[in-house]
Amino acid sequence: MKKGLILTLILLVGMLSLFSQDSMTEAPEEQITQILTTNPLGSLFGFYNVSYERPLSSSGSIQVSALVQSLDIIIAQVSTFGGGVAYRNYLHQTAPSGFYVAPSVSVLYGSAMEDIYDTEGSVRFLLVGGVAGYQWISIGGFVVDISAGVNAIFGAPIQPITSPGFGFAVGYGW
Repeated sequence: MKKGLILTLILLVGMLSLFSQDSMTEAPEEQITQILTTNPLGSLFGFYNVSYERPLSSSGSIQVSALVQSLDIIIAQVSTFGGGVAYRNYLHQTAPSGFYVAPSVSVLYGSAMEDIYDTEGSVRFLLVGGVAGYQWISIGGFVVDISAGVNAIFGAPIQPITSPGFGFAVGYGW
């Protein structure tokens, strides 16, 4: 836990230098054809994800994501894994940099073991939603992505619900 916190703090301090006027100039979009990002804050909660993005046209890209979560709380152990895909449509800019909107579909599998009654169970969820965000790419290829969106969540044992979400990711583009 301490190592994850230290790594997150180092990444955040490094990002602050990116927002200086000289260094946050966007990279030429035609040079960036692949991006790999992750959420550094998720590791504080046992949540690890990675996303790969590749432009398909001058205004669109596809993003494929994978995630794993392992959470050990007081009376239970929870594990989740899954993946998803999104098509990012960059408005007024060239992919993969700038403001975007993206429909998305994800599948999640989860299991939990509860200690008091020694019970366990599993669930599967389908998430269908959309997100809007902005992705910056610095001259060195460092990527910062901030987004917000909503998902409709389907799967047993719950009735379909909607859930808002916020995203923050850092990574590298080449």
